[in-house]
This record gives sequence, structure tokens and C-alpha cells, in this order.
Amino acid sequence: MGTELRESVGTARLSYLDYARVFAAYLVILGPLLSVNNTSIRPYIYSFHMPFFFLVSGMLHKDRGGIAWNKYWKTLIVPFLFFNVLFFILWPVLWKSGVWGGGPSRFFDNNASLGRIYLNYFGKAVSDIINGKGGPDGPTWFLLALFYCKVANDMLCCNKLKSLVGIALILGVIGVAIYPHFNYLQIGSFLMVFPFFYGGFYFKEQIQQWCNDKGSWIIGSFLVLLIIPVTMINGRVSTLNLNYGQCLLPLNVIVFYINGFTASLGLLTICMKFKHHRLVTKSAKALISILCFHGAFVFFFRTHGNSNSFISCIITSFIILVACIGMHQLFERFIPYALGKKGNH
Repeated sequence: MGTELRESVGTARLSYLDYARVFAAYLVILGPLLSVNNTSIRPYIYSFHMPFFFLVSGMLHKDRGGIAWNKYWKTLIVPFLFFNVLFFILWPVLWKSGVWGGGPSRFFDNNASLGRIYLNYFGKAVSDIINGKGGPDGPTWFLLALFYCKVANDMLCCNKLKSLVGIALILGVIGVAIYPHFNYLQIGSFLMVFPFFYGGFYFKEQIQQWCNDKGSWIIGSFLVLLIIPVTMINGRVSTLNLNYGQCLLPLNVIVFYINGFTASLGLLTICMKFKHHRLVTKSAKALISILCFHGAFVFFFRTHGNSNSFISCIITSFIILVACIGMHQLFERFIPYALGKKGNH
């Protein structure tokens, strides 16, 4: 079964993973579009979408017999730097011209020169990255967390380090739950989401088999619907702000992980019912640009769109998804190294 999963991922792709990831990416876009009047919907979106991404990333991760430092640097750290530098360059100019609003603009002086704005913004941008607040392109925090997940997972695969690393990770998760303020360079977020990544990696054969079972989509639908009562009880969670929910510790931690795992499995089984479609595959291949660049369009919509209309947010989210796929094509064609890809010769 393990060989079957690896071959499917490497050649024909697993269509249900593509569908599920694209749907979750759509929710990532929709969440920040919703205004204060629609924030009651956000907790249900945030309750599982990032746990889901890390669980699927774990399923697709391969044990290479060591830590692939060079690969992880090119595919995760380089894109992290690229998108944050890009947003750092764009922010002051587009804010000054009135194209974007919100975000770090509250730290800008309307009467300040562009040079002074860049100077002030640089200090804030660096501080935000170091302190785990996101940086210029906030959504890119997941790239740092994913980098740590891959490195930690590779270390756990080494018999000599397994016990030591395992204990350190368990203590780290407990520490984040008790003291949810340590998030330097997204280390806290990494500790919070790593159980999902490792769970996806360790149980990928069982997950694949369960998703293939007839009738599993019925149970999967029930698991997805469980999001509603669980979220009503535990409230909003945040993997960026290290928030496990409003239940008392350690119940909120337990509820967070159970909800994240069950909702992710439910989404995977439902998506198993859909057949392969090249547009979905194309969208899934553009996932890094969707997750990292959607903020540019979100800021524009917040400034000029109608975030009070739920229908408008739903339609705009789809438009942003398509626009990000288009941007991915441009990035891939002209600056593929920025996405961790090799250039076409």
C-alpha cells in the first residue's frame, strides 16, 4: 500500500488531494475577505484549514534517509524570502497611491515621504518576522513552519535521534499550550501544527486505504459537519496566534487536535468522490502562489470591495483564486527559482 501511494503521488497524482487542497485554499482566501459583520463564519473556516494543509503535506512527504537541507531551502525558504521582499516593495507604493489599505498602513504617516515610509516599514517588517507575526506577506508564515516540520520529521526517522526529538517536540507542544507567546520565527506555530504533519506522514497508508473504502464518504460528511458543534463550543482557533480555543486548558488543546484531524479526514473522503480534472490539478500545482499571493488581492478588495456582502465575498474569493493561478504561471515562466523550481532551458 505504501508503494501504491508513493507511485500515485509521483505519477498520476492523487486527485482527491488536489480537490481537497484547492477547496481549503479557497477557504483561506474567503476567511480574511469577510467583514466584521460576517466574522461568525470565520471560526468554522479556521478550525481545520491549516491543520488540513499540514496533514496533507505530511502525507506527501518522503523519507529520504536524511535531512534534505538543499531541497527544503530552495522550495520553502527561497519562496518565503521572495514573497516577503515582493510585498515589502509593493506595500508602501500601493498604500501611498490608495490602491491598498489596512494592514501595516496604520504605522505609516500620510505626510511622510516614500523613503521615510520604507525606512519605518523595514523595522516593523523584520520585527514581525522575528516575533512570529507574519511579516509583510503574512500568509507565508506557513512556509517557515513547514520547513521546520520537514526537518523535524526527518530527524524522527533517524533511530539515533528519534527518542530525543520526540520528547522535545512533545514538551514544545505542551509549552505552547501553557505559554502561547513564544513564536519567534514561527517556532510556536510549527510546534502547534507538527502533530498534523507527522500524523499525515505516519498514517498516510491507513488514510489512503480508509478514503478508498466504500461508504467512507458518508462518515466523512458526518466528520465535516462535526465542525459546527465543536467550533460553537471551542470558538475560534489560530495557528498563527497560537490559540487553541476558548475551552479550559487542556480541553481546548484536545478539542483542537481532534477537530483538526477528523475534519481533515472528512474532507479527504468527500473529495475522493470527485473525478480527476485538469483544471483542479493545475490549481493544485499553483498552491504556493495561491497561499502566498492572495493577500495582494484581499487588500485591494478590502479597500474597494463590499466585504459586508457574503455573496460578494464568495464570488470574489473565486476570482482571486483564478487570478493567483494566473500569477503563478507568470512567476513560473519568468522567475521559477523564486518558487523553488528549476528554470526551463
